[in-house]
Amino acid sequence: MSLNGGNGDVTVKNVTLTTPVTEKLTAVRHANGIDAFVIVHGWNNGDFLAFEITPSGVSLTPITSTVGVVHGGNFTNSHGYLKASSNAQKLACAIRGLKVCEIFDFNNITGQISNPINISFTPQIYGVEFSPDSRFVYVGTTSNPGEVFQYDLNAGSNAAIIASGQSIGTVPGFIGGLQLRYRW
Repeated sequence: MSLNGGNGDVTVKNVTLTTPVTEKLTAVRHANGIDAFVIVHGWNNGDFLAFEITPSGVSLTPITSTVGVVHGGNFTNSHGYLKASSNAQKLACAIRGLKVCEIFDFNNITGQISNPINISFTPQIYGVEFSPDSRFVYVGTTSNPGEVFQYDLNAGSNAAIIASGQSIGTVPGFIGGLQLRYRW
């Protein structure tokens, strides 16, 4: 923060971390409360790439977790949100073209992603979000009318979590992104 009269400055910019990737991108606070992970999903593979950010900068070597379905083929399979729960223990990933939402465990110490829960939908989906207490995940459809579904992550087994799904509302038109307002 010593540059630019104490306001800080950009010292390195326009560095490509990896390519090709989908539009899925999120950040998760590291368990140490200082660092963070920026997570993306690769294209034509099943790889999540978590880049650790520390006060020293961005690691150019990602933590790779090959888990869940392959995001590839039709371009709509690159569409959809990737969100982290506020407790930094879960990720939700919408894959619009495949009509699938996957929920994963996230280790915010190691950056590893594991234990997928695969929820299938009839309409395409796009937005995902977690409740403030990280108990529920919400999924929005791109059908007309758009519909929001809620899943209880405390329901027990993967099958119980999937069975807990219920529609909690519809709106005219389709639902794009879902966003909860919270702070780190």
